[in-house]
Amino acid sequence: GCLTIDASDLFWLEADRLTPAQVRRRFAERFRPEQAGKLLRRYGRPRIFKAPGGKKVQVTISKLQAMRLALKFQDSLRINAQIYRYCKRKLRRKPFAFEISLDETADMTSPRETYFYLNEWRALGLPCQYFAPNIGFGKRADFRGDMAALEHRTRQHHAIAQGVSRALLSIHSGSGTTPYSGK
Repeated sequence: GCLTIDASDLFWLEADRLTPAQVRRRFAERFRPEQAGKLLRRYGRPRIFKAPGGKKVQVTISKLQAMRLALKFQDSLRINAQIYRYCKRKLRRKPFAFEISLDETADMTSPRETYFYLNEWRALGLPCQYFAPNIGFGKRADFRGDMAALEHRTRQHHAIAQGVSRALLSIHSGSGTTPYSGK
């Protein structure tokens, strides 16, 4: 009863390398004024989420960062939404859970990216029960990074996913390549 969709191949990674002027120009080209205005009104002020253990996670997305993230994720969000709506139509009244996966990227998912993606998904009026960011694991490989940093990232993404859409954090990669790794 759970469908996992990974549309991270549709990220427009070039958006991360654009100058501020290029971001503004491309954003104006790709988003109608009314749509752009609604999107930008959702950002610009700090959001605070409660993490497990009582710690707080603060995320702020500036208007420029929102434009950049909108350019980066526009196609992925659109296709994920089309797939979700198609599945809902085909399954009719049958319940199902929906998981958005961003873990197939080369770079780790930032807390801003998690917040933006889930917030825009919610703005589309769509539910997300599970969310899988890239928190630093490699496919079929033992985790070799700093465990304290991994715990910190996991708490951040969990707090944001819970706070925005009540989604559970999902981990797709890691845990080693063999049962002998001890991980």
